[in-house]
Amino acid sequence: MGKIIIDVVDRQANSDDFKCFVTMTDKFMSGWGCAEGKIAKRVYPCKDTRTAHELRDRILNRKNSGMSYVNIVFDLPKYSSTRYVTTYDLDADGAFRY
Repeated sequence: MGKIIIDVVDRQANSDDFKCFVTMTDKFMSGWGCAEGKIAKRVYPCKDTRTAHELRDRILNRKNSGMSYVNIVFDLPKYSSTRYVTTYDLDADGAFRY
């Protein structure tokens, strides 16, 4: 049984519904606000690897995206809450912001 994922606008999904996840470090949000003294991690769950690769490539090819360490992983990532603030983005229509 998967974990319930809650995204930044309170949408919910089960992690088992996704094949992979695009993870990244948000350099702009790290160290202040909700992530004061911590590293801000962003996670985009993807239903298929094609979508994950497209998203990863868009982020990597965008100048000044503010994202680093962009990766595709196949298990729900787990980050220590003492060092990281993790936010999820469930984009229901597949139109990622990147």
